[in-house]
Amino acid sequence: MATLSSVLSIVTIVGMTCLAWGYRHALAVRGTATWHFTMSMMVLATTFSLRRVYWDVVAPIVRHRWPETWAEIFAIHGGTNINILFNLVALMAIYHGLKARWLLLPDDERARWHWWSAWTHPDGIYFLRRR
Repeated sequence: MATLSSVLSIVTIVGMTCLAWGYRHALAVRGTATWHFTMSMMVLATTFSLRRVYWDVVAPIVRHRWPETWAEIFAIHGGTNINILFNLVALMAIYHGLKARWLLLPDDERARWHWWSAWTHPDGIYFLRRR
């Protein structure tokens, strides 16, 4: 099962790399909705891939080949610290995705919404309504 997981992870990593690379041309005009959406996709794909590389490829190999080394590495971060890093990068992707959504609002409505609440447009949610 571990081999299947590693193989699927490698295929997923290649796919996510292709996804991120495929959107690179949309970065031509900085600050647009397309740019923010592309940044969101690229950062998510990169974060997803790095997390997969660490947990599904590197960790099993090191754990199997050098168990003492893995024990030392895991004792340092316990798995949590590295995930904090991955999650912080994912937050950057979320920001860009929400910013893209905000930029896609009609011009006459955009000023009445925050970038972090535009996902609830047009009706809003009680505490996330317009400005």
